[in-house]
Amino acid sequence: MRAVRSSAPRLREGARGQVNVGLPGVWLPFRVGALTPGRSWTWRVAGFAEVEHVVEPRGPRACALRFVLRGLPRPYAWGCRRAARRLAELAEASPASARS
Repeated sequence: MRAVRSSAPRLREGARGQVNVGLPGVWLPFRVGALTPGRSWTWRVAGFAEVEHVVEPRGPRACALRFVLRGLPRPYAWGCRRAARRLAELAEASPASARS
C-alpha cells in the first residue's frame, strides 16, 4: 500500500475512500467496518476482501500487530508482512519511542 484517500481525516467506522496498492494509477475502493479505538479495525477493499488489523499490548512499551485476512489471495499476506515491518521501523524511529 502506497497511499490512501479517505472521506475522514481520522479512522472511523463507515469511512470510505481509495487505497493505492503500489501499482501506478491503481486505486481500489475501501470501506472501514468495525472499529475498537486503539485495538482493532476492519476494512473491506474492492468490495470483497476484508482485513482486520489488531494491536495486542505486550507490555508498557511493546505490542504485537496481527492481520486477519478474509477472502484474500495468499500473496496479500506478503504485503501485510511488509507493512508490519515498515510500521515497526517507523515506530522505532519516532521521537516517542526514544522516551524512557
